[in-house]
Amino acid sequence: MNITRSSILAGTLALAMVMSAGCAQAPEGSNAPTAAAAAVIGLFMGDPRTMTSFLGVKFGDSLEHVQRTMPKGEVKSAPYGADAYSVENYEVDSILWEHVIFEFTDRTGMQLVMARFSAPSADTVFDMLEKAFGKPARTHQGPGTSASSLDAMWELPHGERISFDGPNRLVAVVGPAGGPLRQDIELSQTNGLI
Repeated sequence: MNITRSSILAGTLALAMVMSAGCAQAPEGSNAPTAAAAAVIGLFMGDPRTMTSFLGVKFGDSLEHVQRTMPKGEVKSAPYGADAYSVENYEVDSILWEHVIFEFTDRTGMQLVMARFSAPSADTVFDMLEKAFGKPARTHQGPGTSASSLDAMWELPHGERISFDGPNRLVAVVGPAGGPLRQDIELSQTNGLI
């Protein structure tokens, strides 16, 4: 992939325009993410789009940096021993993130996010992800038609993987160097950590 200075500048400018739009929605039929999505997920707006952050925490950020950015959290240890940082009841626009865990590797910083959203936020969260990244690569719809019974996954070009688990009200985002942390998603759910 050939990324030029002008494509990075164009992507940064596009993201700044989206974020400066306040709480406005993207126009109907538009391919741009909503301002609410921009407040939750950071995007490189090139082609294809790349996820760069979640709730303002960038992939690669150190635990110490995240502690300074979100001082009301708590340092924990993940199931396989990775450093983790837990934040409770973080609200962005109309989405309440009841429990968010960021996990870190020694060499590549933050590489995994597990975020449990409130039940009324399910449709908003799924719509936000679909608006930002397009149709998921895989979906499974349970009973009914709402996002609360939907499982979906997006696989992004630099190794990021986003999963939406409607029945468990969970979004998990694996960063580009987060492969070793993937097993913690299931273990955290099984052990009631998220």
